Amino acid sequence: MHALHIILLQSDRDLEPDEVFTLAGDAIESFQDEVFDWHAEGPGRWTQEYPAPISFRKSPDGFMSELRIIVERMKAERQDALEYLARQLGLEDGCTHETIGRALFGNIESLGEHALWSAIRYSQLMRGDYTPDSGFYDASQGSASIPIAEQVADQLLGETEDLYLVPLDPHFCNDSHWGMTVPAWGSLSPPGGLDPIGPVRRGSPKRPMDVPGSLDGGAFYWR
Repeated sequence: MHALHIILLQSDRDLEPDEVFTLAGDAIESFQDEVFDWHAEGPGRWTQEYPAPISFRKSPDGFMSELRIIVERMKAERQDALEYLARQLGLEDGCTHETIGRALFGNIESLGEHALWSAIRYSQLMRGDYTPDSGFYDASQGSASIPIAEQVADQLLGETEDLYLVPLDPHFCNDSHWGMTVPAWGSLSPPGGLDPIGPVRRGSPKRPMDVPGSLDGGAFYWR
């Protein structure tokens, strides 16, 4: 299974596309065999949609438009994960975080494996861990937290510095790379019968969104 992940890079000089792709691959190299098993050198399956990295200096409007799409996508991903966790706990849609917290931590020892795995997945997204579900990684911050677009745009760049949004095509193996390491609970792989990417159709955007400028409604894809 492949996913489109966008890497935010900062460079001290203007770079050729091949150089940017190499730096993006280097930025996530430490996650190989933990989050993904290999990745294409560049956008891979998404070459048609993302033929090159997006430069802030060369295309500030395009850069910010894509970054805002990424932000909305990440918010939707976290909401999906929260709703999925609530369903695993037997709660109604729209319940509060407090209700989920009481159901989760008041019965932690008796939780089924589906509910426990869903809780780990949600906590990792909220914590900004880089996982297959992240879809985004800020290399300069070392985090997959939701970026604040205005703060990114307001960074003070030197005369030759630039920011890039870089598409990469990592590959994920269901059997060996959906384990999620959490210090308190150890490593847990998705239980049998559970789709590791949750209630989402493969080969389509994880959640269609009518966002102007978005590629077919979503910035992150599984193929």
